[in-house]
Amino acid sequence: MFGLDEWIARSSDGTTLLMVVAVATLLGLRHATDPDHLAAVTALIASGDDRSGRTARRLGFVWGLSHATTLFGF
Repeated sequence: MFGLDEWIARSSDGTTLLMVVAVATLLGLRHATDPDHLAAVTALIASGDDRSGRTARRLGFVWGLSHATTLFGF
């Protein structure tokens, strides 16, 4: 993926946990902002309710927590 694998392999000295976490975080942020995710979350929170901001925050938190739990499980 754009030379990322080679860069990680060259930088590896046996203590790559921090690098793996950083790359995983960046890829996770990219994944979270994919159009399909944004469309799904937007469709779930779109309403005429005055509390839609709070609903969006709660949904985003639960969505992120469920993704993180799955990743930590693996």
